[in-house]
Amino acid sequence: PSSPAMAGETSLTVRYTPASGQAVRTWTLTCDPTGGDHPNKAAACAALAAANSSGKNPFAGVPKGTMCSMIYGGPQTSQVTGTWRGTKVDSSFDRKNGCQEARWQQVAPLLGETPRPR
Repeated sequence: PSSPAMAGETSLTVRYTPASGQAVRTWTLTCDPTGGDHPNKAAACAALAAANSSGKNPFAGVPKGTMCSMIYGGPQTSQVTGTWRGTKVDSSFDRKNGCQEARWQQVAPLLGETPRPR
């Protein structure tokens, strides 16, 4: 039998700040089993699973010295805290340049938006 504190536990809080003039929203999310009050929990857990299966940590920042296109994606921001696969998470997301936008799109359902079509 597995305990709730096993290494794969995912329990996150997402604080989403949409475009100006709209209310900040905060949700909770658990995966395996999927739960919480996140509005699109299945897609959010699927986005995290896809990032993990590609070998990428969706919460890792952009490495220092990375050249990024200066393409602005929008004013939205998200702060994600909690535990992902048993590891503590405290990660900020924004859309101020191409590198940050790519991070955002990788887990857009988690952050409160549907990803842009490719």
